[in-house]
Amino acid sequence: MARPVEIDRDHAFRKARELFWRRGYRATSLNDLLDATGMGKGSFYAAFGSKEALFEATLDWYHESSAAARRKVNGSHAGLAALREFLDSTLIDVSDARRRRGCLLVNTVVELEGVEPGLHRVAKRYLQALEQRCLDYLNEARAAGDIRSHIETPQLAALTATLLQGLRVDSRMGRSRDSLQERVDAFLSLISNSSER
Repeated sequence: MARPVEIDRDHAFRKARELFWRRGYRATSLNDLLDATGMGKGSFYAAFGSKEALFEATLDWYHESSAAARRKVNGSHAGLAALREFLDSTLIDVSDARRRRGCLLVNTVVELEGVEPGLHRVAKRYLQALEQRCLDYLNEARAAGDIRSHIETPQLAALTATLLQGLRVDSRMGRSRDSLQERVDAFLSLISNSSER
């Protein structure tokens, strides 16, 4: 009986992520994926089943690996400082090349709306999870007395997520790191209660 082909799934996801991030889902062909991952067609189908299934698994992997990286980075602050650290680590403290590519999830939602509803739903769900993360930071900031007392945190979390997604699109348009930092600073100063004290 033939032994199943061993594949390095993390390697495959990394290579697939780079292609999908750079080219988009529709412009990435099966042959592109085979070349990038070094897999044969039979091994690819045995491991992933289809390009669509690989893309969904890559989105899952991307979300989990990004969340794990954020947990490592975002452990040293609390309250509004933790939200700043999250925004900085997501938008500012990344390479120029990565910033110019924008966000894989935002790119996917924009590219696949009305075209690939299943994959669109997956990316949208992960973007909604980012809004929940923003809400967690803001609730913590509210408890610490860091944000203006009249601001409702659920609405502010939605606004924060919108800002984050908009700045990721700005990144794709070539906005500089300093310019992005100015916008983050302006937003945080608007919601901070420091001017109320």
